[in-house]
Amino acid sequence: MGRYYIKKHYRTEEEYPGPEGIHFTRRAAGVAGRFAECDGFLLYEAGQRDGKGPEGAKCVYGYGVVAGEPVEVEPPRVANGKEYPLVVPVEIKKRLADRGQGIPLVILKEEFGIQMRPTLGGVMEISREVFAELQGRIDLLEEEEKK
Repeated sequence: MGRYYIKKHYRTEEEYPGPEGIHFTRRAAGVAGRFAECDGFLLYEAGQRDGKGPEGAKCVYGYGVVAGEPVEVEPPRVANGKEYPLVVPVEIKKRLADRGQGIPLVILKEEFGIQMRPTLGGVMEISREVFAELQGRIDLLEEEEKK
């Protein structure tokens, strides 16, 4: 059985994840290694934000697959005063243009029992069945967005 994750991140002014991939702190190197072996992941934007601007969406808004092993980048990404020197390359398969139209936290809690608590690296493991269900919902939301 493969591993599937929800990857939580703060709202940023730039598109995240960017072309480099998903960033991790040095302290979360082990998490980055496990994440790099997953079969798929969902993107979740937390309510917090990196710097100025509106709060995050508190929604799952996209999904993707890992495209390589963790690598160290120089200079490291800096967000909320922390350095993120490790990057796991990823390929985003779907990403909603409006993150606020994703699958909200309340649905994650009520229907799937998912509590988005703080975790090292912002990574939470989920079952293949939950991943497939949420992936299907993102696909439907993307179709609605196109209309």
